[in-house]
Amino acid sequence: MASTPDMLAQLNGFVLCIPLACRGQLSLTLLPAVRVSAQMLIGLCGAEMVGPQTVGASEGFLGWVAYLGAANAGIPLSIIVKQFGWDAYFGTLIVACGLAVLLLSPMTRLRSFVQREAVKAKRAE
Repeated sequence: MASTPDMLAQLNGFVLCIPLACRGQLSLTLLPAVRVSAQMLIGLCGAEMVGPQTVGASEGFLGWVAYLGAANAGIPLSIIVKQFGWDAYFGTLIVACGLAVLLLSPMTRLRSFVQREAVKAKRAE
């Protein structure tokens, strides 16, 4: 198995083989895949945490929170850009990401519905 520096060197070599004019198009093509995969993982985690009877309700709630957050994020961020500039905008996004990681960190040891059921079955034996 290759080490991380070896893999990065191979990836760098691959990127250098792509013509300069195509790199921007390639990054614009791959950017939505990166965004959608994170959004899909949030839905997957939400479905894993609840039982089969409540998956629809949990997905609906997660979707509602996501749309509400997306709708309300535009106005404050546009005010930050107009008053303080783009550096403040990116700083705000970094702080928001750090805050999200901090708030979600207690959930790292949560068990899925299937894991909780397996523990219950093991205790019942």
